Amino acid sequence: MRIGISDKYLDPYYLPLLGEFDFVEYQVYKTEELKKLDMVEKSCYVHLPDPAADRFLDLVRAVSKIKCVELINIHARPFDEYFICKNCGSRLFIPDSQEFFCPECETLYQEKELSEMKERNSLEKITETIQTAYYILEAQGKRLSVENTFETPEQMKRIISALPKPVGFTCDIGHAQIFHTSALDYISMLGKRLVHLHIHDNFGGSSDWYHDLHISPGKGAVKWNAILNMLRFLRYQGTGTFESKATMNWVREFRTLQGDER
Repeated sequence: MRIGISDKYLDPYYLPLLGEFDFVEYQVYKTEELKKLDMVEKSCYVHLPDPAADRFLDLVRAVSKIKCVELINIHARPFDEYFICKNCGSRLFIPDSQEFFCPECETLYQEKELSEMKERNSLEKITETIQTAYYILEAQGKRLSVENTFETPEQMKRIISALPKPVGFTCDIGHAQIFHTSALDYISMLGKRLVHLHIHDNFGGSSDWYHDLHISPGKGAVKWNAILNMLRFLRYQGTGTFESKATMNWVREFRTLQGDER
């Protein structure tokens, strides 16, 4: 199994170990962050912002022309069933009432603001934007994959099913632990589209900001043996990026999924 590391974790510990990884996944959320890719020689992955973000498609077009980029990973985050609180990052149900208080931080949302959020981030608009991104990238020989954040497995399946079949699914194991209960449900429902993993741990919770700890596998509540066994059962042929400061033992553990030991 080809293993990468997020550029967010390329600190003095990991830089000397860079040769142990097959690629780096670069987070590019702003135009100026494209500079990270100027000196990259071998294949890399890129993590772009959400489809509803300003200038999202501009970044897609720019990245599509960069030779070293192999796969582009994005979130979806439609606001049809849930939305993320702007102040505490908690996953909240879309309410039917005219106004709504976040139960976690008591931020007040008026009806107009809720309507605007739902309109701007509707499932229909989000999938349409992702489809446009796919066609831009496909024309340049790049692959697109969509990652789970606060979406339930069922909602994530609806999103992926609405997209062209070459669009893959990235299972973010840490996000599944926060917003659902386990990555196992996502993997079992979307195993046929699964092409990439984001590997990190946490203790669960409901907040994108407070509970998404990105700690090393084995340091949190994720049941890693069950996940590894399911991936072996499915004969997983994709890749994985460590979004955490994991020990090299964990890198070797994931490599053995396909018998690739170094």
